[in-house]
Amino acid sequence: MNIFLILKINKEKYLASSKKYYLNWVSKYFKRI
Repeated sequence: MNIFLILKINKEKYLASSKKYYLNWVSKYFKRI
């Protein structure tokens, strides 16, 4: 396996999960208002 490919995949997974977490947080925050 290419180390750079692994890093790229992990970075994309991390970005996707953090984006999902951020969207969940934003929706909870706006529901609370």
